[in-house]
Amino acid sequence: VVQLPTQTAKPAVGKAIAAELQGHVKEATESPHANYVLQKVIEQLSSATSSFIADELLVNAQRFARHRFGCRIVCRLVEHCSSEESTQKLIDTLLEDREEALDLCKHNFGHHVVQSVLEHGDARHKEIIADVLRHDLLANARHRSSSYVLEAALLHCSTKDQESLVHFLVQPHIVAELAQADFGVFVVRTLLKHPFVDAEALARTVPAVAAVMSSSEMQ
Repeated sequence: VVQLPTQTAKPAVGKAIAAELQGHVKEATESPHANYVLQKVIEQLSSATSSFIADELLVNAQRFARHRFGCRIVCRLVEHCSSEESTQKLIDTLLEDREEALDLCKHNFGHHVVQSVLEHGDARHKEIIADVLRHDLLANARHRSSSYVLEAALLHCSTKDQESLVHFLVQPHIVAELAQADFGVFVVRTLLKHPFVDAEALARTVPAVAAVMSSSEMQ
């Protein structure tokens, strides 16, 4: 009921709704309905107005980033308020511990947050994520969730980090294994479209890659 007014209301009304949410972000984030109101506040009001949301999530950032609804709120913050100090602190907290960051990449909901950071975040955060992925790149490329993160890294990380990731992934024995893996094959499809990769040459030397290239999904 509150969600609809935020879409068409005057700024003053939207700010009033945001003010009512202050101090209640935790409850709203975990609500299957109220989380949509928070998302609209972030999307439609100024980043300065919605910065309180990141502030209130900060205490339990890791839990909310892994929550079914909480991950959506964090993603909207990264998409619309990435330059705000409160959002920067939130991302810093999520990535400061490398083991926690890797777990986030592999989490069923948390990986969406990491992908948002790669698409909309700062270069320093993207660099951290690339470093985390490189810790066990083959395993991450084969994983149900972190494979999505790796695909995003191949598209949005710095040229230096993209080169590093590609250099490892195009090794014949690595790319062959990934091409035959349930989730690794999606990484291979992204890899074959990468400007640093000679897909035709790779296909000539690795039969499994040739099979991927000839599949209907690559047409």
